[in-house]
Amino acid sequence: MKRLLKKDELEKMVADLMENYDVIAPVLKEELIAFQPITRTDQILWDYPNSLKPVKEFFLPPREVLFRFKQGKAEPMSPAPKKRLIWGSRPCDARSLLLLDKVFLDETKDIYYFEKRENTLLIGLSCSDPQESCFCTSFGSGPHSKEGLDLLMTHLKDGTFVVESNSPRGEELVKGRGRVVNTKDEERQEKVKEEAEGKIERALQPDSFLEKLVNGFGSPYWDKACLQCISCGICRYLCPTCHCFDIADEDSERVRFWDACSFPNFTKMTSGENPRHTKRERFKQWYNHKFNYFKQNHGVFLCVGCGRCLRSCPVKIDFREVLDRIPAQTASPGGKG
Repeated sequence: MKRLLKKDELEKMVADLMENYDVIAPVLKEELIAFQPITRTDQILWDYPNSLKPVKEFFLPPREVLFRFKQGKAEPMSPAPKKRLIWGSRPCDARSLLLLDKVFLDETKDIYYFEKRENTLLIGLSCSDPQESCFCTSFGSGPHSKEGLDLLMTHLKDGTFVVESNSPRGEELVKGRGRVVNTKDEERQEKVKEEAEGKIERALQPDSFLEKLVNGFGSPYWDKACLQCISCGICRYLCPTCHCFDIADEDSERVRFWDACSFPNFTKMTSGENPRHTKRERFKQWYNHKFNYFKQNHGVFLCVGCGRCLRSCPVKIDFREVLDRIPAQTASPGGKG
């Protein structure tokens, strides 16, 4: 069901929810847009370009203690957090969590990730002014998609929002609030949606990438393509779907922390052998993982078109251009992998 609420009604809704939920929302922090826990509704950004970091970190933290060693025994950490509500997530970040679900929930269930997902409500804010680097419509989503959200809010630019429930939990949140939308409200919402989608200028054909990656696996093209990359890992850490991690023992704790396939030690084994010992191999792996292997294993591409990697790369690599330039050729059985 869709309901129309004024901004002050939504602020009242958030204040009411704070009594039972930890609320996380987009805020301006040292001139950067970031999601963090809030204690007041006036901290919330109601209109913003996408945040620097995705909401992924609230489900797969950069550093997470799995359990502690105490007197020779393992003492598990309680994975269940307090009920949380993420307010104002963009649709691309909501879709990214559905992709992470395929990694952490589809087969072997990761209890730490599972508990966070189960205890978190996701309230989305549709994107009415996509950035030049956004291309979410190329991956089955869009700036007004409600996929993966409990509620989706659309600002009609007059201080009112259409709030659309997308789950029983979301419907419960807005029950009795505002008023049911009418035909005029829906027409205005559709116009805002069409205008937003019209601002996304670049459309990709991801299926063509898959074919080129398979056929060009052994191509010498990758020797030149990787030269500009400085292996800093920022595209991996800011990506809402990258999920590589390492596990290590630190003092009396076993810790899981983010890692990245661009780092030389990522695939280094205890024997000293490293199957991806050159930058070329590591560079190529990222492209194949997102646009080849994940598609073959899970049926979808591991990208949501948020554009964070394009905006933040210090050497301005545009992965879309890298993929476009892969030569159409037959894979060389003896080529480097």
